[in-house]
Amino acid sequence: MARREIPPAELDLIPVLSLIVHLVPMLLLNVRFMDMAAVPVKGPVLPVVEAPAQEKREEQEQKLVALRIEAEGLVVEGTEGDPRLPCGGPCTVQNVDFAALGVLLERAKVRHPGERRVVIVPRKDSSFDLLIRLMDVCRKDSSGGELFPEPLLAGASP
Repeated sequence: MARREIPPAELDLIPVLSLIVHLVPMLLLNVRFMDMAAVPVKGPVLPVVEAPAQEKREEQEQKLVALRIEAEGLVVEGTEGDPRLPCGGPCTVQNVDFAALGVLLERAKVRHPGERRVVIVPRKDSSFDLLIRLMDVCRKDSSGGELFPEPLLAGASP
């Protein structure tokens, strides 16, 4: 029997190259949009050292300024009496009095003039828009000066 020669097969790479040519610009464009959507927020820094003494911890807690979102309002810790700003229900962008919150934060700044950070403690159901507005209010006072330029976002409370 005579052997039959099988002709070599050619690879058609044109569809694969076409796919790559179309995917690369889309991926590059997607990376650019992800960069624009970033919001600079620093997380709390936990040093790896031994725990401070009880007196040192109490002193650090007295210097801390925090903004806590609760079920019925906002609480600014770090001022006298930890004033509460009621929201009239769950806190949303529509029912928070940001001007009154700015006044409370300015009182906290008077009590802690060297502090640059405020810890924002959200609830699990807090909206992203509310958190961004709270950070904006914390950064600038009513005259446009610097208030707490480094807001920290803590883990959500239940």
